[in-house]
Amino acid sequence: MSDRTAFCWLHPTQAPLLRAACEKASLRLVAAGSGVAGQSGTVADALGAAESIDDLRAGLGQAECDLVILASLTGLDEEAAEQLRILAKAGTKILSMEPLPGSLRDATAHADRSAVELVPMMRRSPGFRAAELMLPTFGEVRCVNVSFRAGPGEGSLSARLYSGLDVIYRLCGQPELIDAAMAGTPGGALPEKLAGIDGHLTANLRFPENRAACLAISDLAGKWSRGVTVLGEGGCLRIDDRSAEWIGPKGEMLDEATTPGIECLSDLIADHIDRALDHKAALDPPTNHTTILAMCEAAVLSARTAQSESPRKLLHLAGVK
Repeated sequence: MSDRTAFCWLHPTQAPLLRAACEKASLRLVAAGSGVAGQSGTVADALGAAESIDDLRAGLGQAECDLVILASLTGLDEEAAEQLRILAKAGTKILSMEPLPGSLRDATAHADRSAVELVPMMRRSPGFRAAELMLPTFGEVRCVNVSFRAGPGEGSLSARLYSGLDVIYRLCGQPELIDAAMAGTPGGALPEKLAGIDGHLTANLRFPENRAACLAISDLAGKWSRGVTVLGEGGCLRIDDRSAEWIGPKGEMLDEATTPGIECLSDLIADHIDRALDHKAALDPPTNHTTILAMCEAAVLSARTAQSESPRKLLHLAGVK
């Protein structure tokens, strides 16, 4: 029996994915539940959890485990968020498949609550970690292209946007302006909040330096896929979840790396869990959560206004210096 324990909160459609990920990460589920009425017992059985939990707040309050996985945020209220803060302070690892806090307003209103780590972040994938080792000798980054696709139960469009803009921020810094557009939104109406977006989103990002970036993401693409192309002085870096390759300006292969055992989304989540629970694992650079949220909200606002929007302006309005 595994000595690594977890509590999982999820939507019923996510049960197969989370069961596979937890098995690969050798997690023993002490409890599981869902914010969908009447489904907690079903998801607990599907995951092989020892106990089913109907109320997230109560479940977090009695959780005695190494890890909490929030695959869904349905049922997360202020009291549950406070329980998360207490657990994190006590040393329990918290992972979420959705950005949390999920808005710039919530992040600035509750500065005492640390941002919950998003899983699976592209920047923490084996492929991107391999690319990070190539970047110091690659030279200056000039252009970044991000393409992320996901299907049902694999996380929201807001999670894909957050992870994609986090990559761009890591490689290029904070953009001056974001010009975004959305399509395929169910019902046709563009949502006002980051947490409500669905469909397909594209964005062009403008920087004060000699840099450019673009992004195309979807949560209606049917099958998980993530790719990043980096162009610059060193030529081209092509990155996916499991591998990275460096092609020089003359077309020569300068470096390549592939991580075996990363074949699907559950492998990525299991790898992320392993690193989160491994105290000997190299510490990844922290995410600038408020800045990434401002970039996300600027993209959503731009899609609504059909004008370029400034993340820096949103940070200023939120009182972030």
